[in-house]
Amino acid sequence: MPTIRTATTAALAALTLSLAACGGDDGGSGDGTLSKGDLQSKANAVCKDVETRLKAVTQPSDIQDANVASAYFDKVAPLATDLVDRLKALKPGDAEKADYDAFTAASTKVSDLLGTLKDKAKAKDQSGLQDLAKLDPLGSEANAAAKKLGLDACAD
Repeated sequence: MPTIRTATTAALAALTLSLAACGGDDGGSGDGTLSKGDLQSKANAVCKDVETRLKAVTQPSDIQDANVASAYFDKVAPLATDLVDRLKALKPGDAEKADYDAFTAASTKVSDLLGTLKDKAKAKDQSGLQDLAKLDPLGSEANAAAKKLGLDACAD
């Protein structure tokens, strides 16, 4: 089973793309879509910012303690939800749309799982411990989509 630090950090690093290019039209087609270069530039800059915020969340030393896990996921799950919401608000160019949609879908899976982990920890449902093993593959899926878009700083 992956450690909570590795699994959660990997999954959330993949989600940092969702903050990419939040804002208006910066070189896209005039209809709010972003050019690939603008998407890449903004995503990479924002990933560094989000990574800083993620590092500010204290990693639990014992994820098997439901109270500790609940406190941790109470901080992490809303961040993931916010990231996905911002991601879905973006309009990639036609050339990037399919890959971006794949990234959105993968990021949503990570966010949903973090919400499930939060709920299970609050309910002291031990099945959440098995769900932790799903974070690495979902994070890898999102990372692969990020790399395909050329968002290397976000796919670590």
